[in-house]
Amino acid sequence: MAMRTHREDAALQQAACRTLGRMTFDKAGNGVKAGNAGAVEAVVLAMHTYRENAELQRASCHTLGRMITDNADNKAKAENAGAIEAIVAATQEHIDHTELQRLACITLGRMSTDNADNRVKAGNAGAIKAVVAVMCTHGEDAKLQHAACGQCVPLPETMRKS
Repeated sequence: MAMRTHREDAALQQAACRTLGRMTFDKAGNGVKAGNAGAVEAVVLAMHTYRENAELQRASCHTLGRMITDNADNKAKAENAGAIEAIVAATQEHIDHTELQRLACITLGRMSTDNADNRVKAGNAGAIKAVVAVMCTHGEDAKLQHAACGQCVPLPETMRKS
């Protein structure tokens, strides 16, 4: 896979993320194949490697969101690769990039749906604070507000009591 061979090429990483996103859109079988080929881990590694690249982060969130939808194996791979931490870091690093923020909220929501461990992990990674900052910064953007309210991470039980 090109993402593993050419880790130093940010443009290639971004293009590969976009291509994976298109290949896995509404094609569950392709998401499984991509996950089995190591694509989930490669996308998360690109996020960690190129934190400063907003477009790569946007493409990565979009692609991860597609690959983990209705795919517990890919969701587990993303969790183990550090996707939650990478997504939270992207929201903090690129607060003014509305489309990245929208996709990050959606992907965090998908990572946390029906997964209490991921909800706790997201809370511990600063996802709640990050999503609140996004909502405050982009109050005028209805699509982003909807993504943040409707898809973002529910408070972990341990944080509700404090």
